[in-house]
Amino acid sequence: MSLIVRDLMIGNPRLAELQFGEEALGHNATLSGFQGQRHWTDHFPNGDFMEAILNTSFDWNGKRAPYLVATENDSLNGVAMLFGNLLQIQRKSSLM
Repeated sequence: MSLIVRDLMIGNPRLAELQFGEEALGHNATLSGFQGQRHWTDHFPNGDFMEAILNTSFDWNGKRAPYLVATENDSLNGVAMLFGNLLQIQRKSSLM
């Protein structure tokens, strides 16, 4: 589920090999969300692991910028992360 959300956000060139050229480009997303009401997800996968693994700034390739993902209950945290990310981008561009 985490890989699917990441691929939807930024794209994956391997999808083009499978004849999914448009999906391979991704949506160029800055923030993504997942709807997971508790009564829908008590016995099914929910977005908690996906949110935790994508929001971190570390992965198997080392340090990286986090992919901003929020479930309904964490939407305010997601918006705060988005503003923090935008401020970092603005700060980096002003230093150049």
